[in-house]
Amino acid sequence: MRMKYKIFFLTFFFNVLYISSQKKDVEIKKDTLKYNVSGENFNYKRIKIKNNSKDQIVFWITKNKEIPQKYFGIKGEFSLKELLTENSLENFNTHPIIFLDFIKIIKPKEDFYLLYNNHNEPFLNIYKIKELPIDILSAINYASKNYKERFYQQNMIFLPDL
Repeated sequence: MRMKYKIFFLTFFFNVLYISSQKKDVEIKKDTLKYNVSGENFNYKRIKIKNNSKDQIVFWITKNKEIPQKYFGIKGEFSLKELLTENSLENFNTHPIIFLDFIKIIKPKEDFYLLYNNHNEPFLNIYKIKELPIDILSAINYASKNYKERFYQQNMIFLPDL
C-alpha cells in the first residue's frame, strides 16, 4: 500500500513539474490604464495577447463566443470566407469592421493590444491557424499571400463602445 502512495506522489510531483515548465501557447494579460487630462479622468482597459507558440495564431473579436464556421459563414449575400479570396474587391478590409470582418494573424513571439473604454469586455476568438477548418484555413492562407491588406496590420486597436 505504501508503494502505491509513493508511486502516486512521484507521478503527481513530476506532472506538476512538467505542467509548470510548459509555457502557455497564448498568453492573455488584462490591466487598467488611468489618465488625467485637464482635470478629467479617463479609464481604459487593455488586453495584451502574446503568441508564445511556434505557430501563427488567428483571432477575431465578437460580443460572444462565435465558432469559425459562423464567423466566416454567410452574412446576408456573402461570406467572409468568400470575400477573403475574391480578387474583384479593391478596398475590402482597408479599415476592418469590428464584429464583421476584423481578422488578425499574430506571428510567433509577437503580441497584440486591445484598448477599450467601457465595461463590456469583448470576446476573443483565438485559434492556432492550423486548428481552423480546412476551408477557412485555405481562404486565410490564400488571402495572406495575395491580399495582405485584408488582415489588420497594426499591433494595437482601440475598440469603440460595444
